[in-house]
Parts: sequence; structure tokens; C-alpha cells
Amino acid sequence: MTRRDIANKVAGYSPHASPAAFERMFERDKELLRDLGIPLVTDDALHPEDVGYRIDHDQYALGDVQLSAQEFAVLGVAAGLWRHSGVEQLSSRALTKLRAGYDGPQEVEFLTGVYLSLRDVTDAFEPVIVALSRRCAVRCDYRSAHSGVTRRRVIEPWRLVLRESHWYVIGRDQDAGEPRVFKLARMVGKVVPVGGQGSVTIPENVDTDALMGQSESQVNDRLVLAVLPGKALRLTASMRKDGQLRSDGRIVWVGTWDGRESVSEEIAALGPDVLVLEPAQLRDHVVSRLQAATVLAGETDNSKERHDG
Repeated sequence: MTRRDIANKVAGYSPHASPAAFERMFERDKELLRDLGIPLVTDDALHPEDVGYRIDHDQYALGDVQLSAQEFAVLGVAAGLWRHSGVEQLSSRALTKLRAGYDGPQEVEFLTGVYLSLRDVTDAFEPVIVALSRRCAVRCDYRSAHSGVTRRRVIEPWRLVLRESHWYVIGRDQDAGEPRVFKLARMVGKVVPVGGQGSVTIPENVDTDALMGQSESQVNDRLVLAVLPGKALRLTASMRKDGQLRSDGRIVWVGTWDGRESVSEEIAALGPDVLVLEPAQLRDHVVSRLQAATVLAGETDNSKERHDG
């Protein structure tokens, strides 16, 4: 197709766009196709207006893929993971394309009842996925779990990891010059891919478990709770009893907090059974969740006063 054909026939191009606006859109789309690995071929002509652009179907065509029922079932579960995300349509198309290589019963019985879902998917998720596929860095403002201070970071992503329903990106912090772990939920504002395609070299062997153990989210602050007798047994199982008995009949427990927000979720769910005495940051998280719950319930926003009591 020539430029004129593309402007007149391809959806998304306005026939009333100025030549400059068309060129910007055209160059953007050519770059996008190449980023997706779609080979775009230019056929020269004597006149610039007659230059043709086409996709090399022989290079782009999917090879002969033969899938068993089990393999197709696993791919179906994987594609289902992306429901309610920015790439849902892409995953559905990919599964449709692979269906041509599946020669088995139409209704796959394997893995029936297995469903995956994405949680804690913030606005940072899609740009990090894009940066990983392009092998480029991302720039973002990041809020430290320890100090609460937000500062600009440039991260070269290596792996995207899901742990305890939270997403983390493992990669090289350009300022620190060493690998770090960043929680997507702490990326503030817009996350922008930066640098050219292939500008990031991803190491062949990344020890995910070791790096997650050094996660910036693992603060290990002193944790002190006041708990009603017989309550929050799972929460206090790894803590030690302080020996103090408060005037309200609560028992004081002492342990450590590794910075996981799931702890604040669990404490908030226990309601008045547990009070956070230390650290202040976790206490604030719990109070914030209780306040949000009272607003949703239409109650008076007095949860902080009850927690202080």
C-alpha cells in the first residue's frame, strides 16, 4: 500500500489530517509494527508517493505448531490471566491464532476450574511489560517503603515477579548501579519507558529468590501489637509475648514487620481485636484501611479514634 492508500483505507487515519499529522502517525505506526516483531518491507518507486509498504507474510507467518489438549489447556489458563487488563484483547487474539495448531476435542476438560487473576495491577503494570518486551528502561517516581520519601528512579527491568498477590520488578537501579527490587504499587504517577529498543541487557541468570530476599520492601521494623486474649492466633504465631497486660485486658506481642502491605490488610480485617502500637507507618496503613471501610459502610469516620482507644 502506498501512503495515499494507507491514508484513505486504513482505520485510524483521518482523510482530513494535515500532511504533517499523517507523517507523525505513519512513523509512529511503522515503529510500533517493528517493535512487535512484524517485518515491514518498503518497495521503492520512482516517485515518493508511489513507494509501497507491505508486511512480509512469509517471515511473519506462524510456523507449524501442533498442540496437545493438555498444552492448549495450559495456554488457555495463561491467556485467562490477562482478563481485565490492557492486554486482554491481545492475549485472546494470540490464543485464537494458536487454535489452528490444536487438533483435539473442542471442549478441553483438562485443568477445569483453574482460574488465574491479576491483583494489585496498578497503572505501572503495562509500561513495565512494554519496557521488558522492548528491553529498555523505565523512569518513575518511587516511594520508599522505609522512609516514605519519593524520588525519581530509572530502572532497567529484568524480571516481573508476583509474590503474595503483589507485583515486583527486579532490575538494575541506574543511580545505585546495582540490582534492586521495586514494588509496582509504590511507583507514583506516570511510569515512562525510556531509551531505545534493546538498550537494556538482561542477565541470563537472575537469582529471583535471592534478590526478593533483599527486597527494598523488607524493612523489618519492630512490630508491637496489643491483642485481645485468644484472638489473631495466626498473626501472633511468629511473635513473642511481651508479658505486659494492658489495662484494657489486651496482651502485648513483639515481632518484626517486613514492609508487606498484606499485614495491614490482615490487621484491619481483625477490627478491634488488634491494635498496632509500633511502627507508626503500619499503624497509619491500618487506620487508612479502617477509615475507608467506614466510609464505604456509610458510618461516621471515627475509626482512628477507636484505634487510639
